[in-house]
Parts: sequence; structure tokens; C-alpha cells
Amino acid sequence: MEVETVILCPVCGSEDEHKARADSWLKCETCGCTWDEDCRDDDALAWRCYHCGEVCRTHEQAHAHFGATQDSEPACKIDAAAFRAMEETVRRYREEYSELHREIHRLNAAYAVKLRQEEEAGYARGLADGRAYNERNEGLPKAVPLD
Repeated sequence: MEVETVILCPVCGSEDEHKARADSWLKCETCGCTWDEDCRDDDALAWRCYHCGEVCRTHEQAHAHFGATQDSEPACKIDAAAFRAMEETVRRYREEYSELHREIHRLNAAYAVKLRQEEEAGYARGLADGRAYNERNEGLPKAVPLD
């Protein structure tokens, strides 16, 4: 489904309003320019950050500074302490030393203990049943081997 919206042209940098397809904002439907064309001056390719004023002249620079989506936090707005906390979280996940991993290992260990206890209790019941059977059948004649 193709939805049309009226936006400022992000391709040619024109201040006139253009109609661009919402699913393909890299092609201006009014003037027809795309990122592959060389019909623009250098300023048309520039992205300027409203927060820090940095100018990104290539798509790769803009991607690195602004992020992959419109919802991404620009690099200049990421707090250093928060970034270090994110790095620590990733490191702990890689080492499988997060709260989640500790809880998984705790549950696995508790399950193994319970399983072993139940197996031992079942074995003890089997031994007790065997002793009781032997005590009940103490006076009965033994089975004679066929050989």
C-alpha cells in the first residue's frame, strides 16, 4: 500500500514541499532526483545535527551519527555513563554472568537436585517393596530351575 505524505525533500535539499513516497524517501517524485544522481551541490548531501551542529556529508557518516532509524538516539546525545553501562550489560551477557543467566543456572541446579532425590526415593521404595515381598513369601517353596 502506497501512502503519500507531504515532506521537505530529503534528497535534493529543496525548501519547497515535495511529494515523496513514504516507503521510498530516497527518490523525490517532484523533481525526480535520487541519491545516485550527481545533480546536486555538496550542501544538498549534507545532514546537519540539530543537537551538536555536526555536518555529515555521506550516508555512512549520517548513519553513524544519527542511527539506523528515526527513533535512534543521535551519537551526540548518548550519555557516556549510560554507554558504559550498556557496554557492561553486553559484556555480562557475553560471559553469561547476568541476573538472567544466574537464575537459569540456579533453576537447572535445583531441578537436578530434585530429580536425583526423586530417583533415589524411587529406588529406596523399590528396595523396600522387594524386602517386603521376600518377607511375605519366606515360607513358600523356591522356584526350581528348569535346567
